[in-house]
Amino acid sequence: SSAASDVYKRQDNTAQNEIPKSNVKVTVADFSTMTKEAVSSWCSDNKINCNITKEYSDTVPAGKFISQSAAANKEIKEGSKVTVVYSIGKEPSLEFKNALNTAQRYSDYQNMSKQAIFEQLVSEYGEGFPKDAAQYAVDNMEADWNANALKKAETYANTQYMSKQSIYEQLTSSYGEKFTKEQAQYAINNLKADWNKNALEKAKSYSEMQHMSKQAIYEQLTSSYGEKFTKEQAQYAVCLLYTSPSPRDA
Repeated sequence: SSAASDVYKRQDNTAQNEIPKSNVKVTVADFSTMTKEAVSSWCSDNKINCNITKEYSDTVPAGKFISQSAAANKEIKEGSKVTVVYSIGKEPSLEFKNALNTAQRYSDYQNMSKQAIFEQLVSEYGEGFPKDAAQYAVDNMEADWNANALKKAETYANTQYMSKQSIYEQLTSSYGEKFTKEQAQYAINNLKADWNKNALEKAKSYSEMQHMSKQAIYEQLTSSYGEKFTKEQAQYAVCLLYTSPSPRDA
């Protein structure tokens, strides 16, 4: 087998803050029968510095155990380092590797959805990978799609002052972020946003940039074709806007 790409090395190194060595002895478990999650928990519980990595293998199926640096039943001291290796299957072609690494960057740095990454990979205006390479990439990359959806939602809430409904629709839209409904709902449920504040910021923008009337702003904020704020949020915004002195009057 050969070592996996840098993407996998970075993603699967599960060592946290290094645990100092002590004279307390620990009997190493047989990791071959355990999942990666179980191995990580065992290491934490037994104060062992575990490094869980992945490698390509022509003989071991993807996801299955390959080796552990400390043999099962061996006694080691707390704080010792143990490397546990799992297979990611047969080594792919260079084209497939490049697609995988590109997909990983889109997830890590742009928080894109699985569908959006696939389309970017195959697009003639994007990366131009063949469909089979793109499918391999999205099937084998390391990503938390819920977390990606939440980060996108935070950006829309904090920089564009969008409403809850608008963010949900943007996340799920085939012309937008292309997250699943479940991922978008997770994002909305876990998003910390002040919707009244967002409505007020939108109202200020309509007043200062488009010089709209109070009624027009209210209707734009609540419209299903506009900002999609609730009536209560829109009312808060226009009331505060029209009771606060404008920057020109201050």
